Amino acid sequence: MLGLDATQFDTDVIRKTNNTSACAFPVILDVDHPEFFKRLDHCAARNLKLNYSALKVQRFLGVKGLKVPLLQQKIIAVLIGRFSMML
Repeated sequence: MLGLDATQFDTDVIRKTNNTSACAFPVILDVDHPEFFKRLDHCAARNLKLNYSALKVQRFLGVKGLKVPLLQQKIIAVLIGRFSMML
């Protein structure tokens, strides 16, 4: 739309942010590693799947807007409650 390659822009921002963080932190990410961005994309895809799964569970439980860790806590609480009722 604007003639901007979003992937290249993200890559540039990550590289510049990493270089800036080198001023404050003794260890930085190895963004020059050939697998870095491939693995980052893989993590992002997994995160989307996790969020989609959380949304489906939220709909099933009838709750809205919980972040994944909170949702996990709610699921555990429900399961513990059901388990204790069986005892």
